[in-house]
Amino acid sequence: MQDDIVTAHGSGPAGSEQENENSQDGHERRTGANSRPPVNLRREQTAPERDPDGGAARLVHYAETAPGLRQLGLTVNAIFDLNTIDSIAYALAADINCLGNGEPSCLLADFKEVDDQYKDRKLANLTHYALGFNPQHSNFTSCLPPDFIDNVLRTVCSNISCENNNADIVTPGYFQGYSNIKKTVRFNPQDLLASQAIATAALSLPVSGPGITPAAKKTQQKLLDQLTGENSPEARFRTIPFVREASRLEQCIEEGEYAFRMEQVITISVSQLLPEHRTMPMVLRPITQLISFFLTAQKEYTQVLRIFNPKEFPGVLCAYTRLFKLIAALMLA
Repeated sequence: MQDDIVTAHGSGPAGSEQENENSQDGHERRTGANSRPPVNLRREQTAPERDPDGGAARLVHYAETAPGLRQLGLTVNAIFDLNTIDSIAYALAADINCLGNGEPSCLLADFKEVDDQYKDRKLANLTHYALGFNPQHSNFTSCLPPDFIDNVLRTVCSNISCENNNADIVTPGYFQGYSNIKKTVRFNPQDLLASQAIATAALSLPVSGPGITPAAKKTQQKLLDQLTGENSPEARFRTIPFVREASRLEQCIEEGEYAFRMEQVITISVSQLLPEHRTMPMVLRPITQLISFFLTAQKEYTQVLRIFNPKEFPGVLCAYTRLFKLIAALMLA
């Protein structure tokens, strides 16, 4: 059996980047991807020395003493007075990487497994964004945490509440899981050239005829130059829809950047903390608990993921972009 190893790297508090692109066309076309659940255990090896808990205690200690969190606390304390703040919200992002036979593999969420994590999909506003032309594999978002992380959050909420006269201090909110392939292609909706209707605008206007003003012809020629790469002849791929996206995907495949990111938004009601607990260590405590969870409980969250050979995904997206490049070339010929 292939020796697949999944590791999670917490990237600290991050702004929650919400899925706002439309779901790709969910035609039931098979990608040929031989997806499978991640395997989290290395093959049995004889080790002369090994922690009884598999190193979990050391990982938890690392999470609780992370210098980045201490520095974050010092920075916030130097800028803000917590006594004047009602609430603080942040998102913890964890990048989950997978190695198969020593090579990076791509991860996507399994539609059914994700669904099973929510007792009430409508209440959670669970939304899937299909990828790879297969509705079974996707990115996803929800306004509530999935079950695999909800248990940890409930414990955090309960402990902090008990220390503060049973006040509701911690509120888990928006959650999203997505392949970093998305960020490779675009950082925001406007960054995706294929969504700007450049080809439609350039090719729908007739070359001449009534109502075709010089200004319209000038605009059309500008768009045609962008479609053919004339606006940047030294690097044509930068302005041609789908070609630019393809070049980014190819670079991603070459560098093996396929992490699957999970982000959880947390809101802390600072004003309800008891005065003696109104400190940044208390505000940041959920972060340490979530870091410990992602470092030590891999089986809990990797159950919703599936592994893909990069030639299959995101390789299929590269094939898709080449198809549109050929279509555009024929239309411009």
